Parts: sequence; C-alpha cells; structure tokens
Amino acid sequence: MNLLENTNMAVKTLTANKLRSTLTMLGIIIGNASVIATIAIGQGAKQFTQQKLESFGPNQLTIFSDTSFRQGLSDETSEIVLSDVDAIATLAPAVRKVAPHTHISLDSQLLF
Repeated sequence: MNLLENTNMAVKTLTANKLRSTLTMLGIIIGNASVIATIAIGQGAKQFTQQKLESFGPNQLTIFSDTSFRQGLSDETSEIVLSDVDAIATLAPAVRKVAPHTHISLDSQLLF
C-alpha cells in the first residue's frame, strides 16, 4: 500500500463513522484544553507565590517559635527570648539588623 491508498482509506473510514470521528476529535480537544488550563493555573500560582515572597524583601528572614509541632517530646518551652535576639545580633556577622516582634492572639469566646 502506498501513501495515496492509505489516505483514501482514512478519509473513507472517517466519513463512514462520523459520530465516532467527531467524538474522538472532541475527546482530543477537551484533553488538550485541560492540559493547557492545568499548566496555566500552575504557572499563575507559581507567579503569584513568587511575587508575594519577593514583596518580603530579598534579605529578610523571619524566625518563629512554635511548640505546637513538638507534641510532648519535652517539658521545656522553646520560646525565643530577647537574649536570643541579642545573641543573633552579636554572633552572626552577616546579620545587619535584628528586630524582635511580639504577636498576641486574642482567641476568646463571647457569651451572652
């Protein structure tokens, strides 16, 4: 069989089975569209995250002390105190500025 015969057979098969050909084309179109949409959403989320991280500044590092992840491994509290801030300022020569920050959460319930 040569190329011309193969092409004629393909055209005859496509025209004979129009519904199957249409559904196959529709499946291919929907599949490609979903892949393109998924990649676009992923790229958009990546760009959004990068913009938010860049808004913090290129040289900023924030350290939090949270004992909720430890789940009873030790009775000691691991809070960062002002002496830790002073130690970071004196022992890390690459650090130019250290600023302690306190956050108070007011989780309470109002009863009537």
